[in-house]
Amino acid sequence: VKSEDNLICDSLTPNQHFTKPIGRFTEASLVKEMETLGIGRPSTYAAIMKKIQDKGYVRKVKGAMIPTFTGYAIVQFLEKYFDELVDLQYTSKMEDALDAIAMGKISRNKYLNDFYFNSNGNMGLEGKLNQEFDKDISRVIKTFENKADLKIGRYGIYLEKDSKRATVLDSVAPSDLDLKMIDEILNKKIAEPKSLGSFPDTNEAVYLKNGRYGTYLQTGDKMKSLPPQITEDDVTLDIAIQVLSLPKTLGKNENNEDITIDIGRYGPYIRAGKTTKSIPSNISILDIELKNTLEILASKKGGGSAIIKTLGTDQNKNEINIKNGRYGKFITNGKVNAPMPKSLSEDEMTLEEAIKILSTRKPKKFKKR
Repeated sequence: VKSEDNLICDSLTPNQHFTKPIGRFTEASLVKEMETLGIGRPSTYAAIMKKIQDKGYVRKVKGAMIPTFTGYAIVQFLEKYFDELVDLQYTSKMEDALDAIAMGKISRNKYLNDFYFNSNGNMGLEGKLNQEFDKDISRVIKTFENKADLKIGRYGIYLEKDSKRATVLDSVAPSDLDLKMIDEILNKKIAEPKSLGSFPDTNEAVYLKNGRYGTYLQTGDKMKSLPPQITEDDVTLDIAIQVLSLPKTLGKNENNEDITIDIGRYGPYIRAGKTTKSIPSNISILDIELKNTLEILASKKGGGSAIIKTLGTDQNKNEINIKNGRYGKFITNGKVNAPMPKSLSEDEMTLEEAIKILSTRKPKKFKKR
């Protein structure tokens, strides 16, 4: 075959090949990568993992470490103005220098002076901290093809286009934000809030709105987030009134303290005196009863087994309950536990069936030490 020869195609064989995206870092794989790059030391890895999550630079979802827009904004700012300090080899080089200081090869005073003050034409930390920062440029994380700017501000991440602004929820992963989602977010912001009706006590309108932390309800000056089990499409006027009527007192505990339920910054919770406990995600705050709250409040620190449904009592007057435990739902009479059959839901489980299942189980015998 020579250059510019005409070739005849006898046949084509199509081949299909699927590629998978690179898996996200987990805490373990991120630590391994840091070890490979010589960043940090074993004594600092746990603190680093905690710090980047506490600061909101990454979100941990089912073990995966997903970077946030805040994380991207911080990295871009540091790379622009403090590039040397965020160099992947910075820590490794510093540790080599510290070892050299320990062996007397480098003067520690000279090293610190060179690091902090301007030296040999290199800007030190003092100069970097005192330099002028372009705030407008630093706010921009990314500019999209439709001329929309993704920015970081005092109150979080937001989109800006043609003088229109809209908050981007913290739950939105950077990889999911495309042009279609951008248009939806901006259009949702300028749309009039949805009125569901009037609140009975005040006769004020009840609105369904979207904010920085997601969908919420508002009537007058009162605002409440939606419970975890309820989506925007599920909201009716009746549900809205129940949510906006919180906090609600269900009764009293053995110390004659009021047991109150409400929705706070971190979700639905129960309060009795000075004790506060989160309501498990499988229990709706709108359906929870006094008995459930007492069970949750009595559970040990770190979470206990909350009652999902009480089926009744057996012939020995033991109360039969369906509970939610560490490893899933189970049936118990207080002495014997049995896993909840996967083929049945709690609504389909009957007292007779539960007694039959428990009768096949034996109480655990604990060995004396």
